Amino acid sequence: MTERPPIALDWLPWNHTFGGNHNFNLILANGGTMYIDRGKPAPGLVEKTVANMADVSPTIWWNVPRGFDILVSYLDADPALRDSFYRD
Repeated sequence: MTERPPIALDWLPWNHTFGGNHNFNLILANGGTMYIDRGKPAPGLVEKTVANMADVSPTIWWNVPRGFDILVSYLDADPALRDSFYRD
């Protein structure tokens, strides 16, 4: 990460231990870019994450297991989303 600053798309709140202490500070310490994702790993909200991924190709992406599970069906169905997600 020190050679190539990370690009993250993150929905965790910064008052959450992992969201603030790990994610935000990792981006800050490595001169990266963090895009705020208003989606969440839940029906009706994950679509916002999918739309954000069409605009942002993250180099690192964190989520809970259910978030990865939900995203798989979108990646399977949409080659353009899959290309964007795995680009970097």
